[in-house]
Amino acid sequence: MKRATVLAAVAIGAVAVVYALPMQSPGCGQTAHYAATRSFAEGHPAIDRYIGETCDVVHTNGHYYAAKGPAMDFWSAPWYLLLRSAGAVPGNPNAGRPYPEAMLGVPLRALWQIGLWAVVLPAIALLVLLRRTVERLEPGLGTAAAVILGLATLMLPFSTML
Repeated sequence: MKRATVLAAVAIGAVAVVYALPMQSPGCGQTAHYAATRSFAEGHPAIDRYIGETCDVVHTNGHYYAAKGPAMDFWSAPWYLLLRSAGAVPGNPNAGRPYPEAMLGVPLRALWQIGLWAVVLPAIALLVLLRRTVERLEPGLGTAAAVILGLATLMLPFSTML
């Protein structure tokens, strides 16, 4: 393996660690995505069962929905099902309680696990694709371009948040 390829893997791997380490506190946006992901995994888009766990909701036709675009939650549902089947999804000790108690009980690890799949993995894929593209256009600059995009733009904060 060429030295440049190893250096690129180490650099992008370091950026991946920076993205993967933070565990965010439960907030309205994060818990809305988490509720929608679980609802999609159960086969329906309504988050009625999880209404106390978030405040970022829409009420229409007698049901509650996450006030978020559904694509990321739909993308995350298979990952959630895999985690659940492995017994890796932590429970909410405040489940069934009203907002905000239920939302504050959403485990940090649960949000973090979904975030790894939903935002960290696509961000790393983007960095790899950018590196490959820049290497074709300007050999030797791909790794630098990928690391700059990953750490010196708004990609850094947004790649750590669900």
